[in-house]
Amino acid sequence: MKVISMKFSFSDSIVNTSSFVGLCNLTQEYGFDGVEISNVEKEISNHTDSIFRASVTVDAKRKLVNRHISIPVIVCPQIIDKNFDCAVLTKYIEYASLASVSGVIVQFGELLEDVKLKEILTPAIKVAEDNGVSILLETSGPLVNTEKVLDVINLFGTATIKVCWNIRQTYFLANE
Repeated sequence: MKVISMKFSFSDSIVNTSSFVGLCNLTQEYGFDGVEISNVEKEISNHTDSIFRASVTVDAKRKLVNRHISIPVIVCPQIIDKNFDCAVLTKYIEYASLASVSGVIVQFGELLEDVKLKEILTPAIKVAEDNGVSILLETSGPLVNTEKVLDVINLFGTATIKVCWNIRQTYFLANE
């Protein structure tokens, strides 16, 4: 019988470390299983040993493995709306693939018409499928309701699109 246990991670959004190894050490020191990277571009510019720098990715992965921690997800900085640039999401999917991160969280600022949503997300979905990275729809904003999330998932019909449950938002705003 396979036992599945819950793993606890935190967001690096309010953490300031001088290096990627410092972030790894902090994660391990406080007993977390992983760290969510909220801004890959900032991580790259602040840390010369960042896992998202191709020249040190292998060494950075070893630092994670040696500490028994991971980066489960990264966050796409651009919110999906009518001005969404799919190239940003595609770049973050490529970052995730490089660093062996399983998913990229995306948030919706507005719920677009099906045709427009397909137009802007289809190229990123293809890249995600090719790289084995999931696109995680956060249940916040217009997707706070499970029914709306399912509508988006069903629109694309791919296992690449998954859900990142924001329990606080779905409980307090959608009463789920």
